[in-house]
Amino acid sequence: MLDDLVLFIRIIETGNFKKAAELSNITTATLSKHITNLEYTLQKTLLIRDTRNIQLTEYGKFIYSKFKHLSVYTTIINNVKYDFDVTNSNVHESVYLVVGGGIGYALVNPFISEFIDAYPNIKLNIIYNNYIGNMDVGSNKKHIYLLPDYIKSHGIHSQLLRYEYAQFYCSNDYFQKFGAPESINDLMKNHKFIGLLDSSSKQALGVITIKNKLTNEHALLDTSDCNIRLDNPLQMKSIGMNSGLIFGCWETLCKEELKSSDLIPVLPEWVFHSTGLYLSHASNMTDAEKAVANFITRVCSI
Repeated sequence: MLDDLVLFIRIIETGNFKKAAELSNITTATLSKHITNLEYTLQKTLLIRDTRNIQLTEYGKFIYSKFKHLSVYTTIINNVKYDFDVTNSNVHESVYLVVGGGIGYALVNPFISEFIDAYPNIKLNIIYNNYIGNMDVGSNKKHIYLLPDYIKSHGIHSQLLRYEYAQFYCSNDYFQKFGAPESINDLMKNHKFIGLLDSSSKQALGVITIKNKLTNEHALLDTSDCNIRLDNPLQMKSIGMNSGLIFGCWETLCKEELKSSDLIPVLPEWVFHSTGLYLSHASNMTDAEKAVANFITRVCSI
């Protein structure tokens, strides 16, 4: 049943059976059997499927909310032996970790002191690099990677740890003054928000396709009247929190402000971008490298 749940979560996060099957190294037919088995075990329908869309039932939403980090926890359990071995040994080793800048800022950096306390004999060298295309993976197979890229290279194992969503937010001050939009049309007609630049061409995007992450419904967001457009989520957050504008940002980069209610989610079921976070490493790792990989897996579940 645990395997069935992990695969169910992967379908929801990738948005379709084909991609979930590819990431799981199984066929779509096998994946479909796992979901059928899970629904039979739970005696409930989890997904409504047609040829183009996947829609969660209310019970499916409930199961997803309860088990969305299950795959991460199973990885931690599988690797706990290496944590014990390294913590109780005299291993002295340097390990290279490559993380995306924004990802590291929000997920890894807050726990570095905890890593140092737990593994005083491991020297962790961190490289911040957003795109794997900027690195020669073939020459650096002993590195550990946490990036929004699935690395396809001989001798490299890649695992999906979590899905990241770029959503809309506003400051608490904005919410108190103007309230939050109740629909996409309300957002476009009655609110001001920061637009986007294409990350590659740096051209202004006049229309953005957004998706409901629970129903897979798509809608178009007209941004042609936006007075400011950016291509950097951290800067969008900084400007959005200090100006009367709704903005988009990765959920992970906003988690502390969301906890303190300094930020308010806007149309929280709608996302304008999503990406997987993949942990990649050599197929054969030292105990120290396994400890680092387990540490990354754990912080990605918090």
